[in-house]
Amino acid sequence: MNESLRKEIRSGEVLAAIESADGREVWRTSKSPVGTLLRAYLAHELDERELKGGVLYANQLGLALALFAKRAGVTQCVAAKLSDPGQQKLREEGVAVIFDRRIKLVRSSKNPEIVCPIEAALVDAKEDVGRWEFLEVRFGSNERAAAESEARIC
Repeated sequence: MNESLRKEIRSGEVLAAIESADGREVWRTSKSPVGTLLRAYLAHELDERELKGGVLYANQLGLALALFAKRAGVTQCVAAKLSDPGQQKLREEGVAVIFDRRIKLVRSSKNPEIVCPIEAALVDAKEDVGRWEFLEVRFGSNERAAAESEARIC
């Protein structure tokens, strides 16, 4: 684990980052982490080989980032704050997680007075397939979903 990066995450200087399995930082953001990460992922701007087996760091880790971790093959998450739904999903998927404190739900990165609308929508959805489809529609094209669907059919 990268303690320097963890410190930046805890302070909120960096809101999310990914470290490859070999310890290289391959992505980071100080902006809305879910939107920024999923837009890059869905646009194929991230090398999936670098994500697989990697570590996802987040100031707040909720259900959206937990779903991403599962989809991308991330094997460990490190969070300053971990939401109850995020923890449940990581536990179900066998993704290791280290966190400083638990929170009921992720708060908005733009207005910490309210629950993150993405977290709220995902909690309401209940099914992972519908949850991921919601994220694809919200943050990117459905190219990846179409390619995966075609691969399952062939």
